[in-house]
This record gives sequence, C-alpha cells and structure tokens, in this order.
Amino acid sequence: VFKGWTGGSGGVFGNNQSPITTFTTGAGNTKVTASFVSTAPTYPLTVIGGTGSGNYPAGTVVTIKATPPSGQVFLDWTGGAVANATSASTTFTMGSTPVTLTAVFSAPVPTYSLTVNGGTGSGTYPAGTVVTINAGAPSAGQVFQSWTGGAVASPTSASTTFTMPA
Repeated sequence: VFKGWTGGSGGVFGNNQSPITTFTTGAGNTKVTASFVSTAPTYPLTVIGGTGSGNYPAGTVVTIKATPPSGQVFLDWTGGAVANATSASTTFTMGSTPVTLTAVFSAPVPTYSLTVNGGTGSGTYPAGTVVTINAGAPSAGQVFQSWTGGAVASPTSASTTFTMPA
C-alpha cells in the first residue's frame, strides 16, 4: 500500500502522505519517489459464544472470552489450540487460515446440602462427590459411637467418607 512521497529536494509537496498530490518544483532537477509498504494478509477468526472475532495477521495473539447464556456454565473451547481450553478467558494465536472457535456450555451441575452435626464436612456438593467427614471432639466423659442419618463408608469411624446422593 502507498506509504508516502520522498525526495523532491528544493520542492514542496501539497501532501506527501496522499497518493494523489501536487508538487511544486524548485530550481534545478528534482527526483521524487513514491514509497510503498507490504501489508500482511489477515485471516478471519470467528468466536461463537464469546468475544474476539475479527480479521488478524498470522501470529497475532488474540484474547477471547466466553459469554455463557443465562443459566449455563462454560465448559471448554473447541475448534483450535487455545492457550487454556478450560478457561473462559484465554488467548489464541492466529494462524494463516480462517478459524472458528466455539465456547461450549452446559447447564450447571446441581448441588445438594450436607449438614454434619457434631463434626466437619458440611457444605454443598454435586451428587457422587465423596466427602470426608470428621466427628468433633466428644463432650467430657463421652466417646464417639457412630454416624447416623446417611450411608457412610465406615459408620463406627470418627473420620470417614460420605458419598453425596442426588
């Protein structure tokens, strides 16, 4: 593409940055030169389910961000080698071909509450999560006997695991 005019010793350009201009010569012979620069070709990047779409030269590092629909959560990126496929905000290095990257979403995994009375391990967990539960220190003159209220791995152990049901 046109870059500008150079030379013209003793003369004056109307606009040396315009490809069409005027040049007023001075006294004597003058040489003017049109300068051009090569522009790198650009390639389209299409980001489905997020931001970052555009046309970029090869080698450009583009920030992409997933934008999940209401009620859904981001899972990963497909369609190209991104810096971190499981991060909703990451980068992609543009190659020399068109690319379509897709943010994959899913409904959130439901969680359920676990309350551990007299110990630790309470919280909210998805079904199937193995939770370590521990009995608290017993009152004076008492010892731990057993867990009740749910199927634990070892009902008579003060420290055991519980698999969260749905």
